[in-house]
Amino acid sequence: MEDKKLSRLYILMANELFDRITPSEKKELQELLTEDPEAMELWKEFQAAYASDEIKDKVQEFIRQDDTEVLMKAIRHRSRLRKISQVAAAAAIVAVGAFALKQYFFQPSAQTNRPTIVAGATLNKGNLTIQLPSGNQVNLASFTRYQEKNILLQNDTVNHILKYTSLGESAEGATNILSVPAGQEYHLVLEDGTEVFVNSSSQVQFPASFADNSREVAISGEAFLKVAQDATKPFQVQLPKGTVQVLGTSFNVNTYDSASLKVSLKDGAVAFLNNNQSTRLSPGQQVILDRQTDQVAVKPFNANELSWTEGNYVLDNMPLSELKNLLPRWYGVEVVFDNDAISKEVLTVTLNKKKPIDQLLGYLQMALNCNYRFENGVLHLR
Repeated sequence: MEDKKLSRLYILMANELFDRITPSEKKELQELLTEDPEAMELWKEFQAAYASDEIKDKVQEFIRQDDTEVLMKAIRHRSRLRKISQVAAAAAIVAVGAFALKQYFFQPSAQTNRPTIVAGATLNKGNLTIQLPSGNQVNLASFTRYQEKNILLQNDTVNHILKYTSLGESAEGATNILSVPAGQEYHLVLEDGTEVFVNSSSQVQFPASFADNSREVAISGEAFLKVAQDATKPFQVQLPKGTVQVLGTSFNVNTYDSASLKVSLKDGAVAFLNNNQSTRLSPGQQVILDRQTDQVAVKPFNANELSWTEGNYVLDNMPLSELKNLLPRWYGVEVVFDNDAISKEVLTVTLNKKKPIDQLLGYLQMALNCNYRFENGVLHLR
């Protein structure tokens, strides 16, 4: 059975046994079991292992932690490395019991002394700020309502939503700067109703009030925008080396990479302007600008690139070396590879952004036999 089909079968069988299956998934499972004798054999192994009430209770407890898919992918990967049969790997998910699996998956390496690090928690909260035209820098953790001259800020500190309202005309050129540090995100609602979902280690600069005939913001880092339609006021996003022109649409901008920038269009239509050239995108397309050569390329983009807006990090055949760039933004943690060979391994996993870094470290340990330790706040992988 091919890997993709087998992986899907594991998920469907577990969802059926753990009472999480949807009607469409149930139909899909029945079709797989009918068509493939190997799938039916795996299903029998699952059912036999799950017969014990004690194991069932332990598995249900694990499932409530919402790590099922990560767990299954790790077991599949581990089974190939150890030459264990596919049947044994599948049965292990339930036969060993959730408690034992969790202890094995997420047990720290020897001599590990690490802080509790959770993306989106209180990490660097003092740096989550908005700088107002007056020059005042306000900590977003410190208020739910703030008014200054012609500006009103309404802040939902629980759901991380900041609504900005202009109460009147402001001085020409007056701007606000929202700064979101590593490990956090914020949802900014502008005065016209445009929504800006700001990713970690990013800034959004926007005027105290929009002009009569245009709307313009500047972004560094990454943000996903849902632009309110207003044909009389075209919307523009200024990037380090280019401009995105919008009427009403949803799209993502990413300027994290110092060598390139990306604009990915989900809905509507945008045009990317650079060096007096205009590149128009259709939904599902992405423009990539080489910052050194100013060359522009257009290609389809992987929807996984927008998974951060839905609460996940989706890594698909990503070299581990990329963790040096990602983890400082996600968790505020510097990464060092003590073993160059491990940095060349590839990683495929979906992570829940609200879970601690242990979720990722447990997967690395199980799937890639990658050990780790924390030293002076730096994560060492080997």
